[in-house]
Amino acid sequence: MENQGVEFEIGFNKNFGDLYFSANGNLTYLENEVTYLGQDKEFITTGTAGFQSMGPITRTQIGQPYNSFYGFRTAGIFQTRQEVNAYTGPNGNVIQPNAVPGDFRWVDTNNDGTITDDDKQFLGSPLPKYTFGLTINMNYKNFDFMVFA
Repeated sequence: MENQGVEFEIGFNKNFGDLYFSANGNLTYLENEVTYLGQDKEFITTGTAGFQSMGPITRTQIGQPYNSFYGFRTAGIFQTRQEVNAYTGPNGNVIQPNAVPGDFRWVDTNNDGTITDDDKQFLGSPLPKYTFGLTINMNYKNFDFMVFA
């Protein structure tokens, strides 16, 4: 896997008589990409538990961030049985015949009229591109105050 990024940190501290003050901030940017999984391996799935029959929800694949979210895209939530019955494919068949109101309406991305693993897509990365933090310390005689965000 390849990680590329930048980290910045800046700080300030000074005594004002009996008062000590310091402030520190940091910012990090990260890009992550899987470059090799082993001979003849296309992908690795993790997270065997699924949601509404979605199956594994993460996948590690070459060219994607590590352990990316992988699954069905949604087009809302079915509100009524009529909406379930009206969600049909190009052949006129109901795309999600076992759905009930309250279930997600999965997107038929390959437009074949059924929801299968072929409709799954990469949905995002669990790794944040940016992280940041701020720490403020103050100290007066025997009293300390600290804020961390």
